[in-house]
Amino acid sequence: MRGLFVGRGRERGVLGGHVLEALNGGSHLTAVLGEMGVGKTELVAEVGAHLNDLLQEVVWGCCTSWDGVPDYWVWSQVFRQLAVSRPEPFRRAEARFGRLLAPLMLDPEAVGRFLAAEEQPPLARFLVQDAMCETLLALAAEEPLVVVLEDLDQADERSLELLTLLRSRLRGEPLGVVVIAEDTGVAADFMHGGAVTDVLSDPRTRSLRLTGLSRAETGELVAVQTGIQVPDDVLRVLHERSRGNPYFLHQFLAGVGDPEPLQDRTAVQAALADVPLGVRQALGRRLAALPEPVLEVLRCCSALGAAFDLALVQEAVPRGGDPEAALEEAVRCGLLRRETRSPFRLAFRDALTQEVLLTELSGTDRTRLRKRAVRAVQEQQGAHGTGRGPRRPLSHRTPPASPNGATGPRRA
Repeated sequence: MRGLFVGRGRERGVLGGHVLEALNGGSHLTAVLGEMGVGKTELVAEVGAHLNDLLQEVVWGCCTSWDGVPDYWVWSQVFRQLAVSRPEPFRRAEARFGRLLAPLMLDPEAVGRFLAAEEQPPLARFLVQDAMCETLLALAAEEPLVVVLEDLDQADERSLELLTLLRSRLRGEPLGVVVIAEDTGVAADFMHGGAVTDVLSDPRTRSLRLTGLSRAETGELVAVQTGIQVPDDVLRVLHERSRGNPYFLHQFLAGVGDPEPLQDRTAVQAALADVPLGVRQALGRRLAALPEPVLEVLRCCSALGAAFDLALVQEAVPRGGDPEAALEEAVRCGLLRRETRSPFRLAFRDALTQEVLLTELSGTDRTRLRKRAVRAVQEQQGAHGTGRGPRRPLSHRTPPASPNGATGPRRA
């Protein structure tokens, strides 16, 4: 709903500028990126509504990875809308390309013949995708068009192939293509073997990355949702806990319940102590894309605190694995970071991720890991006191230890 949209003034201007430039022959694709719940779809919908006010047609398709979803499903949604909004131009396109458009329109008889055929050879797939591109370009040539593809990270392989072909043919045509996708390190590494990241990293793609709302924008959203202005100390707690993520904020406010406790910082802190189910599921989906060895090490790290050094992790993680490699992967995926000041430890990028990982450990596992960590710290302190090095040396990839036993920053 447009009435619930707050903030994002700069982002609205940037996205609107990219789309209008594309409609004027800019020959580029526009990508709106960010973590789940940060407000990507809402931003595109707001800009799209403004374009609709200017009598500019905007059509949407949403990708999904459910079982049984046919190839080109996101494009089928787009073409079905165009068949209704532009019936005459679409009939001309159908007359030109005939059954090549059958996979998009999902006509029962035509699709039955298509599905009964053997796996389409590369040339046949190309001809189908070429017909789809030509149809879109022809429709845009008659009247400028904006196509939005939501949840691109869930797209099927054939839909991505079509997008790649269309992107290569955006040369001065009045066609704006906007894609919405998660761009966390985890999502980027494990979606379709890099097909999505190839689209997003192409020089002809204009990217807009959304982060959390500012504290002031968070206050606006709280006021819109609850009807009250919260004190500054309460707003600080809400903003820090949600990281300015609108979806996370909605979930936490639902956990508070009645707006009256929002006037009391202590009551709000108590209500926000638990991670809501929706937030756990959102973060869990991101974590589930990780290889199991990395996930296992991160679960262990969650029991060690918000920050820790490599030697401590090596003591806490069960023998036989490669915790250093797993930690490197977690840093690369954006789940951990290296502190920039001494003692240069590793740390979770946000407390919510640590808490979600911690809930995946049993009470026995938490106790066991913390006992190992305490024992490791005591042994390190004893070793430094006698001039001896740590009981378990770090590998050759680890930077030299600082005087207090923590690892130094790794250089690229």
